[in-house]
Amino acid sequence: MRKIWLLTLSLIMLVSLITVSCESETTEKEIKADEGDDKVVITESETGEQKTESVVVKGMRDPDEPKYGGTLIALGGDPQGYDPGIILSIMISEMRIMNEPLMIGDWSKGPAGTGELDWQLGHMQSISYLRGALAESYEMPDDETIIFHIRPGVQWWDKAPLNGREFTAYDAEFSLKREWACDRCYLASANPPEDRPVSITALDKYTLEVKTPSRVQGKMLLLNGWYSSMTPPEVVEMYGDMNDWENVVGTGGFMLTDYVTSSSLTFVKNPDYWSNDPVHPENPIPYLDGMKQLIVSDLSSQQAAFRTGKIDMLSNVSVEDWELFLEQCPDMQYSPTLPWIPTFPCGRLDKDLPFNDLKVRRALNLAVDQEEILEGLYKGHGVMLGYPFVPSASMADVYVPLEEMPESVQELFTYNPEKAKQLLAEAGYPNGFKTVMTCNSMEVDLLSIIREYLLAVGVDMELSVVDGGAHFGMKKGRTFPEMIMADTYPYGFANMHECRPESSSNPSFWGSDETRAAYNKVQENLCKDDQAVRQAVKAVVPHILDNAWGIWLPIRNLYWMWWPWVQNYRGETNFGHISTHLYRNYIWVDEELKGAMGY
Repeated sequence: MRKIWLLTLSLIMLVSLITVSCESETTEKEIKADEGDDKVVITESETGEQKTESVVVKGMRDPDEPKYGGTLIALGGDPQGYDPGIILSIMISEMRIMNEPLMIGDWSKGPAGTGELDWQLGHMQSISYLRGALAESYEMPDDETIIFHIRPGVQWWDKAPLNGREFTAYDAEFSLKREWACDRCYLASANPPEDRPVSITALDKYTLEVKTPSRVQGKMLLLNGWYSSMTPPEVVEMYGDMNDWENVVGTGGFMLTDYVTSSSLTFVKNPDYWSNDPVHPENPIPYLDGMKQLIVSDLSSQQAAFRTGKIDMLSNVSVEDWELFLEQCPDMQYSPTLPWIPTFPCGRLDKDLPFNDLKVRRALNLAVDQEEILEGLYKGHGVMLGYPFVPSASMADVYVPLEEMPESVQELFTYNPEKAKQLLAEAGYPNGFKTVMTCNSMEVDLLSIIREYLLAVGVDMELSVVDGGAHFGMKKGRTFPEMIMADTYPYGFANMHECRPESSSNPSFWGSDETRAAYNKVQENLCKDDQAVRQAVKAVVPHILDNAWGIWLPIRNLYWMWWPWVQNYRGETNFGHISTHLYRNYIWVDEELKGAMGY
């Protein structure tokens, strides 16, 4: 379509401009092959779209050999806060490396170990992929009780007012009760009162008891065990909350020591950290001495920083930019990933709006040429079907390709504007209708394309652009007028948020008897039978797709890139639940190699 052609043309022009800059900078940094004994040798292997490199410099250690020291330099943003007891945890990306949960993802199950999952989408709510953190173990003696056995000897940071005292079950009781009491926080906002803990009690210094309704016992194990990060009582008592960075005290592997607004965050290694590397059990972690997160808002400046080695990693890179980096920075390593929160346009079903009619919802899907978006806009780098599961190593047993879905589901992914008009007429809208899509500025380009498709069948979708904060609030508060881009959660598929009208993460308000039955089966087996949980959701996927609560758009690939001196890293992005930084406990930076490569 014309809109895709125009957008593609603008991207080509942008890439051309960047190429000129990249060529000049790359020439300065080009590594010349040396015939002498100290030459840098780069060997690479490619599997599909993922490339791994071994960079060997004579006289230096094997890149697979663990190394201590060094500083990781990456990009970050201005934190929205630091206290999971008063704001949504998803807004605190650095939280897990400072304030830990009772349980975490097991690094040894990922690419560094057994390779059972890729750690790109979290632990998939499978208890077998978790290990003890602040709690060394748990038990469920009956169907209404969870016992967490707190790990002895874990210390809060040696910082006032905690001064390195031991973490106890009383701290866990305080943190969990506080977070469940916060209506703005995820635990309370996403779970109705009947699905919350009955009681949370520290029985002694190392034993925490959580009493729960029996039907959600497994869910309570996950939410209290891996979702909630621990905050110290003394900080809250002294300051009222922990939302000021200077007041943050945790147990995690890295301590925040400096924050300059719109400039940088600085972390140093916690010398008293409790954990060892599960793949190298003899090694205490973290390996790094520290981390620096630079806050750079301009995309071209971010890319220039990576090209010149000013930062070690770059995430969420588009296909166009990735192709450019392939040409100009051949030494880089990379891994493709699918977004861990894919979004789809949807309309409200709780109001008297056209979207209540299934024929309308199916018509909107038929009106959009998904294949043209995938092949034209995304250059084929993505998947046509990416909800509620994505085709990843973590979901290989439950993802069903589109061609194996029922014909009624496959039809939703075909471009058929004439049938779309027919369905709209049958639903009582022979001339289409007008609607309003609430969106943020980052969504405008894609939604402008969708708008043109819909206009062709008579649906006039006006784009109402609001700032990011207002957009987030309207989405989570479900206060938008008619349409919005709905977040979905492949990593949290067992929650079935998009199928439960009571969930604040269900902006369409859609649900059915079939999805409720599947959800109930999930709750019966959660943390007790991982395969039963996965198969229960898999069985209802065709029904979910057939009901078209959203417009099923293709999901595009994004790319994670890093330089070879970042080692023991293979593209892990979400290590647990919203744990986008925890992998940094396990990686190392070879500063000698960085220097030898000219950076």
